Amino acid sequence: MLSIKDIDKLFAKIASDHTMIRSYMMGELSEVDINKLKHDSYPLLAVDVSNAQILVGEIQFTIDILLADFVEGGESQTLDQSSSTLLLFQDVVSELHQMTPGLSGYEFEISHQTRMQLPVNCTAFTARFDNNLTGWGGSLILTASNENNACDIPN
Repeated sequence: MLSIKDIDKLFAKIASDHTMIRSYMMGELSEVDINKLKHDSYPLLAVDVSNAQILVGEIQFTIDILLADFVEGGESQTLDQSSSTLLLFQDVVSELHQMTPGLSGYEFEISHQTRMQLPVNCTAFTARFDNNLTGWGGSLILTASNENNACDIPN
C-alpha cells in the first residue's frame, strides 16, 4: 500500500539523489515562485498529488510534476534550460519506471504491484509564472495495491 507521505518520500529521494536537481517541494504547483525560493534552488522538482482513485484491490494516484529552472539570460539560455529540464523530467520518469519491487531504500517497501503508467505526457512552459522560470510540467499515474483493509485505519 502506498500513501501520499510515501509518494513525498519517494520524490524527495529522487530529487536528493539526482546531482542536477537542487531542490524539491510537494504542494500546490501554482506556489512555485522565485520570490519564495533562492535562485540557487533551481532546477526545482515540484510535485502535487492531484487525484486518487480507489479501485478494487488497487489505488491510482495522479501526480502532477513540474521541473523548473530560473533563466537570467536571453532566448538562447531559455532554449538550453528547456532542453536540460526535459532531460531531468526524463530522469525522474525513468527512476519511477524502473522502481524495483521490494526496494526499501525509499523508507518504505515498493511492492510488486506498484507501477507507473506510460506514456507520460509533458508540456513545456516559459514565463508560466510571474517570474523567469522555464521548464516542463506533466502528470503521471502511480498505481499501487490497496487491500481495502479496515485494520490499517488509525484509531
